[in-house]
Amino acid sequence: MTYIVTPRSHLHIEEFFLRSIDLRSLDHISIEAQLFATRDQCRRYGEVLSREFGVSDAPDAHARGMVWNESEFRSLDIPEMVRQVRSVVSACRANDILVITYPKTTSEENLKHYFSGNYSEMADYKPHCRMPWIHAEITAKGDVAPCHSFYDLVFGNVNHQGILDVWNNERIQEVQEVHEEEPASDMYGLLPILRLQGGVSRDMSRRARRQHDRKADA
Repeated sequence: MTYIVTPRSHLHIEEFFLRSIDLRSLDHISIEAQLFATRDQCRRYGEVLSREFGVSDAPDAHARGMVWNESEFRSLDIPEMVRQVRSVVSACRANDILVITYPKTTSEENLKHYFSGNYSEMADYKPHCRMPWIHAEITAKGDVAPCHSFYDLVFGNVNHQGILDVWNNERIQEVQEVHEEEPASDMYGLLPILRLQGGVSRDMSRRARRQHDRKADA
């Protein structure tokens, strides 16, 4: 089960997990801060896609729907949000439930940096995104994209090529090269979601480890 933390939901985390549902019925949960892009990120996103890949309408497509002004998060009670997240994480671990938090570091300072758009100061800051090497997202139209939130940059389409052909084509190699060569600040423009990627906590519980081991032995 995934719970998205937004200005409207951030004070109801404990209520939902500890009083509204039977937590013991869940195998794992994910508590994730709302993903968003700043207007500046959206602008840089368009610049990088236009310059490197010839995509000219990205800022008016998927990216625009992700844009929030940092001022919209000023009403957040971050200390209380942190307390509630930690309370739920403790309850999950006591019941042997896998917990993922997004961003990984649940602290007042880290979340203040996140919701103010000050990503380079976050404990979970990653200069590059690993997704173009390990992940492909297939959209409803069959397009293959490197990011599950931004579909403007695609490698190919599975309706016209096999997935392995798409995965090994020149387009994806170009994306990987840009990731390696562009400054981290520009890479935030290319894939805004990378500010958290690689920082997700995957603290495997004893139950999850046993399930993993049983599958490996099967």
